[in-house]
Parts: sequence; C-alpha cells; structure tokens
Amino acid sequence: MKEELAQLNLKMDALLAEMKELKAVLSKTRRTPATAKYTVTEAAAYLRLSVPRVYELVYTGKLQPIQHKKYSRLLFSAEALNHFLHNGAKPTAIET
Repeated sequence: MKEELAQLNLKMDALLAEMKELKAVLSKTRRTPATAKYTVTEAAAYLRLSVPRVYELVYTGKLQPIQHKKYSRLLFSAEALNHFLHNGAKPTAIET
C-alpha cells in the first residue's frame, strides 16, 4: 500500500511539473484568442507534438494552417489548434 501511494505521489509530481511547463509556454504567448497566430514551433509546443509531426498533419490535411502570403510561413490560428485538440488524431506513443 505504501509503495502504491509513493508511486501515485511521483505521478502527481510529474503531472504538476507538466502543468507548470504548459503554463510557462502559454504565458509566453499572450495573445487574444481572436488574433492569436502561432508559428510551427509554437503550435507544436501548444499541441505537445514534435515539429515534424505538425508538418505531417498539415500535409495530410488534418491540421489547417493559415498561409502568410508575404513571408510564405505557416501560421496557425488558436481556433484551428483547439479544434485539432478536441477533434483531431491522438498523439503517437513516441510523442506522449
């Protein structure tokens, strides 16, 4: 029983550390939801995926980017990222 409680404590500590990390990432991007645009790297961090996986999702049509015409960069709206989080594919075992 004590071992199980110790394991649960370790898992809780890991979850709390992940939450702090996510809060730090989100606090760096202080954008309003209506105008939020994320780069590929920021989108990967937001979705907790690798950058190559984000490109794969774009090219397979599972994640909808905003194409910035002037700089030819892929940008993502907060709405598209949240839609993917709620309706998209689950991350692979390597990415979890």
